[in-house]
Amino acid sequence: MNQEIYEELLFARTLITDTKDFESRFEDILSMVIPPWIINPYGDIEETNVIIQEELTELSTNEELKVQFKNGYQQFWLQNNIPVTYPIFWDALV
Repeated sequence: MNQEIYEELLFARTLITDTKDFESRFEDILSMVIPPWIINPYGDIEETNVIIQEELTELSTNEELKVQFKNGYQQFWLQNNIPVTYPIFWDALV
């Protein structure tokens, strides 16, 4: 019985240590703010800067891209033609 308690406490301590280590190592990623237009370029663009709003408006008229967006925003933004066709998006992220 005591051995089980010891092992559980050891495991809990390891989890706490690993969590702190993870938070320390990936602090920059965990604190990153992702603009809403990246997650959903077809959503509300009112609070986005005017230059990006123009490009989002242009993007919203592209029916082919709307279909591709349904596969997920990660795949959508990683298409080869996006940085070429919409360079302002990439400039905004750098």
